[in-house]
Amino acid sequence: MKKFICAVWVIILAMIFIFAGCTADNAGSKDAGGAADNAQNQQNGDGPEEETEIYYIPDLPDADYGGYEFKVYQRGPEASEWSEVCIYAEEETGEPINDAVYKRNRYVEGKYNINIVPVNASGQIYDGPIKREFEKSVLAGERAFDMAMSGVYDSSLLARQGYLVDLYSVPHIALDKPWWDIPVNDTLKIRHKLYFGISCMGINDKDDSFCVLFNKKVAQDLGTED
Repeated sequence: MKKFICAVWVIILAMIFIFAGCTADNAGSKDAGGAADNAQNQQNGDGPEEETEIYYIPDLPDADYGGYEFKVYQRGPEASEWSEVCIYAEEETGEPINDAVYKRNRYVEGKYNINIVPVNASGQIYDGPIKREFEKSVLAGERAFDMAMSGVYDSSLLARQGYLVDLYSVPHIALDKPWWDIPVNDTLKIRHKLYFGISCMGINDKDDSFCVLFNKKVAQDLGTED
């Protein structure tokens, strides 16, 4: 059962870029006809510079999971802040992220015969209900959910408690693929093991990015070095 759940989880993570991959064959045939002309133009120094499009196609086996309900524990719409918008969408609304999530989920559900079901939580972000319900589910041997969208702070505590599995041991997850935030995940490793990670699927980590601003003129006037 653990391998089964891991396989479904990998599918959801990897399918984030499946729509670009679906058009790869068509784009390849379209570009092939003019490739020689473009190359000749560039060699002669005339004509526009060739643009290269990259398509990401997850290398996943075909599977039928028999209508399995894949439950994702997340901060739901009723949360006062940092609710997740990347996991589930009830319908298309015209909002780009919402509609992309809706189309992605319907595609994955149809291709692998699963149902993606959100399990919503609210309350505080740190040491909140997601972490507590995660601990309770593990200790009780239950499967209240299959995946949790937990913050880095709580995830690090869960890893230290031994509740998380090394992602490198999960087949097909392909942590070297570009839809993972590889530089960040490298900093999250513990003795070459990765118990939780950041990917392009999440939105909150982008919204919660911090920056430092400074006045270059004041720094120059004060003689501040780089």
